[in-house]
Amino acid sequence: MKLLIAEDDNTSREILTAFFSKYGYEVTAVDNGSKALEIMEEPDSPDLVILDWIMPEIDGLEVCRRIRKNKKSQLPYIIMLTIKGNTDDIITALSDGADDYMSKPYDTEELKARVDVGMRLVNFILKQQEAERKITELFTEKELLLKEVHHRVKNNISTIESMLRLQADLIQDGSFRHILNDAAGRVQSMRILYEKLLPASDYKNISVKAYLDDLITAILNLFPSKRYILFKNEIGDYTLSEKILIPLGIILNEMITNIMKYAFDDGQSGVINIEFQKHDSEYVLKVMDNGRGLPDNFDVEKSAGYGLMLIKLLASQIKGSFSIRNKNGVVCEVMFNV
Repeated sequence: MKLLIAEDDNTSREILTAFFSKYGYEVTAVDNGSKALEIMEEPDSPDLVILDWIMPEIDGLEVCRRIRKNKKSQLPYIIMLTIKGNTDDIITALSDGADDYMSKPYDTEELKARVDVGMRLVNFILKQQEAERKITELFTEKELLLKEVHHRVKNNISTIESMLRLQADLIQDGSFRHILNDAAGRVQSMRILYEKLLPASDYKNISVKAYLDDLITAILNLFPSKRYILFKNEIGDYTLSEKILIPLGIILNEMITNIMKYAFDDGQSGVINIEFQKHDSEYVLKVMDNGRGLPDNFDVEKSAGYGLMLIKLLASQIKGSFSIRNKNGVVCEVMFNV
């Protein structure tokens, strides 16, 4: 264990150096505060320090203050030696960063006992710092591994999406082509989320607005013939985990896709309002259009459509509810708590 002794009295300094060297301490001894500070600024500086209060150039108390200001850890352990022995002096030394205090003249055996106490504390702190370093390394490795997993998943999702769209382009039957494009749209919503996850440092708090805005733009690009449709988005700037956003993104994809396919004819103008807000503890996703509306005999519970079935299933997955109704067009609403 390295030990720094800063003492301007030659005899006392030599006695202390010989005494602690005998017990296996690696002693560095200096005769003023400036030299003590120089040593403490070195990368591998001592973790134990014995400071004389009264020294030339810079006194021990100022050395103590500067060490504490520059060092970000609890180390070094500092013992102040001085002829000053009243209560106010002790309080000053301890308040300015000393860990222990001994008045001169002192007993060397008592000083050694106090240094040994400091050594035990230093060893405990060093073990704690090493454990924290290992935890930080493991956490960093986990983050890198998780990012690599997300990156590979995103690439695989992109490949699946591309294959579905390529297959759809090769099929002549319009109904089958729509099925494949719908499936590609659902995969697309997951891909966009994974693109948000890659640079994120916190996978449990992802911006809902950033994700849904990008998803809406991507969905619109799939319907060039509906360029006269006006979108009005009111999406609150909340954060949710990817476990919620994955089903939420697919739900929104189904809602918008159904509107674009059935609410308006090609070339027809229209308005789609998309809202995502929080009311007390409840989140509400609402998608409204001013299109042709639902058939008079429509019953969501009896609907055999895959899209609506998927919305109900995913709403249930996030412990929410789904409703759809006519109101100057169609209003789709999913409500859930987190």
